[in-house]
Amino acid sequence: MTEKVFSIGNSRAALVRAITVLSSLLVRADDDLELVLRPKKYKRTAEQNKRYWALLGEISERLPVQGVVHTSEVWAEYFKIRFIGKDEMVLPNGKRVERAISTTTLDKVAFAEYMTRIEVWAAEHGILLAEAA
Repeated sequence: MTEKVFSIGNSRAALVRAITVLSSLLVRADDDLELVLRPKKYKRTAEQNKRYWALLGEISERLPVQGVVHTSEVWAEYFKIRFIGKDEMVLPNGKRVERAISTTTLDKVAFAEYMTRIEVWAAEHGILLAEAA
């Protein structure tokens, strides 16, 4: 069985839907089930996302590497690998490829810390970033 996640918030209707699904699973489940309740972790805000791309844009414009201006997307991949990490994926043809771990794995607090690390890195490379919106 695949994992089921319900975001309940303070909605009685969402809770009733979750209980209905849970009760149907209990009737036909061959495996033991585990019910976990935890505070919801919110992904980054629209404001954080806007600031993130503004930071990358400034770095892109102000820090050519050996005369080459890299796009914001290239800097995003660089910083994800540097500060979040990378994982390996095996393709259907058996080839192994590495890719940056997505920033979507970060909650609001972790994403703010990630952006701070980028700002510190930029300062260490002579770029003092302006306050962005």
